[in-house]
Amino acid sequence: MRKSVMTAAVTALLLAGVQLMVGTAYAGTGAAASSTSEQDVATSGPAASQQGADSEVLRPGANPNNPNDYPYLPSNMPIPVAGPRTQYPKAPSANSTGTTDSSATDSTDSIMSPSDAATTPPSPADPTTLPDIALGKSYTIGTQWPDATFEQNEASYVNTGQLTDGQYASLSFTDKQWVGLSYQGGRSIVVNLGSVQPIREVSLDFLQNLGAGIVFPDSVTYYASDDGTSWHKIGTAWSGQGGGDYTPQTQAYTVNTNIDAQYIRAQFTDKIWSFVDQFAVFGGQPAAPAVGPAAPAGLVTNPGPFPGPSLTTIMGDDYLDDPNAPGLPSLTQLLATLPSSSGTSSSSGSTGPSVATSLAALAQLQQLAPGVWDFLHSTGQAGPKNQSGYLMANDPGTGGIHNMQIVYTGSGTSTGEWNESDFLPMISQENANGTPTGWLFDGTLFDDYSSNTPETEVGWTTWLTDLFSPKIELSALDQAVGQVKQELNDPNFKEKVVITIPSTEGNSSDFGEVDGQSLDLNPADVGQVQSTINKAKAIHWYMQQVLSMWNQADFSNLQLAGFYWEPESVDQNLPLDQVLIQTTAAMVHQDHLNFYWIPYDGAVDVADWRQLGFDNVTSQVGVAFNYSINAAERLQSVAEMAQFYHMGLEMEQPYNMMSTNPTTLTEAQEKWDDYFTGGYVYGYEGDVMKTWYLNSKGLVQPAESTNPLYRKAYDDAVSFVNDEWTQTTFY
Repeated sequence: MRKSVMTAAVTALLLAGVQLMVGTAYAGTGAAASSTSEQDVATSGPAASQQGADSEVLRPGANPNNPNDYPYLPSNMPIPVAGPRTQYPKAPSANSTGTTDSSATDSTDSIMSPSDAATTPPSPADPTTLPDIALGKSYTIGTQWPDATFEQNEASYVNTGQLTDGQYASLSFTDKQWVGLSYQGGRSIVVNLGSVQPIREVSLDFLQNLGAGIVFPDSVTYYASDDGTSWHKIGTAWSGQGGGDYTPQTQAYTVNTNIDAQYIRAQFTDKIWSFVDQFAVFGGQPAAPAVGPAAPAGLVTNPGPFPGPSLTTIMGDDYLDDPNAPGLPSLTQLLATLPSSSGTSSSSGSTGPSVATSLAALAQLQQLAPGVWDFLHSTGQAGPKNQSGYLMANDPGTGGIHNMQIVYTGSGTSTGEWNESDFLPMISQENANGTPTGWLFDGTLFDDYSSNTPETEVGWTTWLTDLFSPKIELSALDQAVGQVKQELNDPNFKEKVVITIPSTEGNSSDFGEVDGQSLDLNPADVGQVQSTINKAKAIHWYMQQVLSMWNQADFSNLQLAGFYWEPESVDQNLPLDQVLIQTTAAMVHQDHLNFYWIPYDGAVDVADWRQLGFDNVTSQVGVAFNYSINAAERLQSVAEMAQFYHMGLEMEQPYNMMSTNPTTLTEAQEKWDDYFTGGYVYGYEGDVMKTWYLNSKGLVQPAESTNPLYRKAYDDAVSFVNDEWTQTTFY
C-alpha cells in the first residue's frame, strides 16, 4: 500500500512550517500536514489526495484551463483542448422494429463505435426518426454504496433533471448540463415513461476527460419493467473508444430492442468520475412533419417478450443486483477502445494497430505464463458471481494468513531498516515486561519504503538486495520468529511472507536490460500494447529474482505465501492495465503462490477482483487519514461491501500515535479505536482476514513505551486480534 511514511526530512520541513501533503488510504480524502511538532501530523483537511502527495481527484468547480485541475494528466502533456462536440446518439429510423430476438441476451450486446454516432443531436421534430419518449420524464439516480464524502464532491455537478431535457452538453466538464457521479460503486438511472410504450432503442450519453479523472464506463446494461419492481435485462453496450486517449470526447451507449415497457433502467459502474448528460429512449409514435406528407402510421407494436428471468432484488431500493451482470470487458473489447487503424484516432492524431495485430502481439505473453492466454480470453461478459460473506482466514486465498502487517523497507534510514528487536513486538503479543504471550501478526507484507524505489532494473535490484541483506529485513524477521518460537514452545510455526511487485505505473522509458532486451515501459513511446508486454517481461524477471534469492536464503522460520500488487486501483489511463494484472496473476499462480491486493475504497474494478486474478483482497477504509469522515458510516459501508464481494478489511493506524500534543494524541487514538469498534459492531473482528497499515514501525514505539497513554495503541490492537474488543460506541 503506497501511503506516505514520515521521514526525517519531512519532519524537518514540518518543523519549519512548510505544509506538505501526506498520503491517504483512499481516493478523494487527502490531508494537509501541519507543523505542530515532530510527531504531530494533522490528518484533517480538504479533500485532495488519492494515493499520495502527487495525485488529486477532480475538485468541484474545477477550472478546465488550470493544469492543477488535471491530476491524471501526464506531467509533460499540455491540457487537451476541448473542441466542438461532434458525436451524438443516432436516433433510429421511423420504421425501425428494433431487435426482435430479445430473448437471446448475447444478441443485444454490442461494442460502441464512433461510426454509430450522429454528428448532430437527435431532433424531436424529425419525421424520419423515432422520437425520444423520455423527454421531460422523471427519473431517479441510484447508488450502490452511498458515501457522504463522495456525495459532497458531486455537489458542483448536481442533478436538476437535465438528463431528460433533450439538451446535450459541450465537451467542457464545467457545463452544467453534465451530471457528475463520483465513485460509490454501481449506479442506476431509472426513467419512468408514465405508461407502457413501444421502445426500440435506449441510449445513455457520457463524457470522457482522462486528465481530469472523468472516464467512460466499461459498459452500460439496460433493464425494462412494467411496474418498476420486476426487471428484465435488455442488453449491454460496451465502450468502443477512448482507451488511453486524453482528448475530451463523448460516447453514447446504445442498445436496440423491441419491447413495450414503462420503466427503463441503465446501470453502470463509476470508475473515478462518470459524467452523464442525456438518457434517451426512442420509440412511441413518430412526430408529424410541420409541412409535407403525413407521418407514418406508427410502429408495429407486436413486441418480443421480456428477455431473461425477472430480477427483483434491489440493493438499498435503488440498485439492481443482477447475478449475471457484465464483469470485466474481454480482451477484444479492451483492444477495441484503443486508437486503431480502423477506428478512433488518438489526441496526437496518430493511429494504432488493428485489434487483430494487437492480439497477435499480445500472444507473446504466453511465453511468460503458458496458461495466461486461456485466462485472458476467459474473462469478459458475465463473470461468476463472487462468493458472499467476509474473506475468512481459513480461505485458501489467504495463504494461511489471518492478520498481515505491512512493513516498509529500503529507505536507507532507521525507519526503513528493520532489525530483530523491531519485529519482536510485531510478530508476538508482548506484555509490559516484553515477554511474548502469543502470536500477533502471522503474516508480513514487505513493501518498498514510501514508493522511493526507481522504476528501473537497477532500482528494483537495489531494493531486493536490501530486502535479502543479512541481519535486517527478511533475515531479521527470520531470527525474530525463531526466538519467539522457542519462548512460546511452538516449533512448527512459520511466519507467512508476501513480497511486493513494484509498480510500473511510472511508465519508465528506460527500465534497463532484461534477458538481453532493453525495455521501454512508456506507452507514449511504444504504444499501449508493447508497453504492456514490456511491463509483463519486467515483472516476470523480477519475480524470478525474488524466487531465486528466496531459495538461496533458505529461511528456517519463514514461508513465502505470495506476491502483492502495489497500485491500489486499476489505472484508467492505462487501458490494458487489466491485462497486465491478469498476466501477473497467471505468473504468480504458475509458481503456486497467492496474489494479494489492498485497493482503496472505491477502487476501479474492485467488484471484479476474481476476474482480475487476485486470491486475496482487503479493502482500505480511510477513516484514519481524514477525520472529517463519519467513522461509523464509512466502516459500515466498507464492511457491507466487503461482505458482498467476499473481501477482508484493512486496519489503518493514524500518523499521530506518539504525539506530544494531548489533543492530537487523543484524536488519533479515537480514530484507531473506531476501527476495532467497527469490527465488533459490523462483524469483522474475529476470523476475518485483515491487513494492517502501521506507517513505518507504528506499533513498535507504543509497544516499548512505559507511558500507558502510548502503550494503549499496542494493547488495543492486541485486544482486537484476540477477539476481545467489545466497545460499541464510535468517537
